[in-house]
Amino acid sequence: MADTLILEQGKPSAGTRELLFTADGPTVLSSLRACNVGRVTDYARIARVFGSEAEKDEQYLAFDVPIPPGQPYAITEGVTLDGGDSIYVQSRRGSTSFNVSGAQRA
Repeated sequence: MADTLILEQGKPSAGTRELLFTADGPTVLSSLRACNVGRVTDYARIARVFGSEAEKDEQYLAFDVPIPPGQPYAITEGVTLDGGDSIYVQSRRGSTSFNVSGAQRA
């Protein structure tokens, strides 16, 4: 079985929780990145939600992390997902873009 490169991106509106990625099967995300493209500090949230569970506080990988203008924030230690697990993102001001990359077992 081959692995596929995953590259998803999104830029949710201010205060809006957005689904960034849902795994089809076993997946390793090598990086989750957030970049503030605005002119003032924004605050980012990144959550890993398991299957059909409701979002819980303990599922956050980042919560209201301040990101200065023009600066990135990265999680690069690797995040594992099973099929049906999802990554949700949100920013307070809506000036942060999010990107995810990794490999998913085909």
